Amino acid sequence: MIQNILPTPKKVTLFDGFTPVKPAIYTDHAPFAAHLAVFCQAFEKINGIPVAIAPGGIRVEYCTCLAPDAYTLDSQDGIVLRASNVEGLMYALATALHAIEPDGENLRCEKVYIEDHPEKDFRSIMVDLARCWHPARQIFRYIDLCFLQKLKYLHLHFMDDQLYTLPSRAFPNLPDKRHYSFEDIQAFCDYAKLRGVILIPEFEIPGHSKLLNQRYPK
Repeated sequence: MIQNILPTPKKVTLFDGFTPVKPAIYTDHAPFAAHLAVFCQAFEKINGIPVAIAPGGIRVEYCTCLAPDAYTLDSQDGIVLRASNVEGLMYALATALHAIEPDGENLRCEKVYIEDHPEKDFRSIMVDLARCWHPARQIFRYIDLCFLQKLKYLHLHFMDDQLYTLPSRAFPNLPDKRHYSFEDIQAFCDYAKLRGVILIPEFEIPGHSKLLNQRYPK
């Protein structure tokens, strides 16, 4: 529902009634196509209703008149999302997840016109993976959180005096038993990219290098 949208959009014009559509989403703009599955997976996880990638439901349109981080959602006649690049698209899809709900065999949205863009470019959360170990599955949940709340960056603090959680071919004795594999790191990057989230890896030298000095003394 509209009141559930976070952060609150810049402009919301609400009309009477609801607009129903089939449980499907589609775009003719090739660069947007791969990202629609993110909406389908999230909607089914939240609502238990599958959404197909096919015409006849939510329309996603490429609109050059919008800024790169802006989007619109218009449900006065069908449900139409518009954006000019992937960043704006992901914010539109996140808003759609808040605004659209199941309606029997269909979906529905309050009749509304939304215009929105972020107030600031840098919107981030930081997760400390060295002082407090997080299993790989939790990183995917943080990426989902960033997508749903329109946070552009996920800052990952990989090393400190307690743990070194990155894999290393150059220093194979450096990672602790609890560390991420190269496959994990690639999976985090791929998962985040599809959701419009930019990962910021943090590991610093000479600060927080106690483990490096212990395991590779001069």
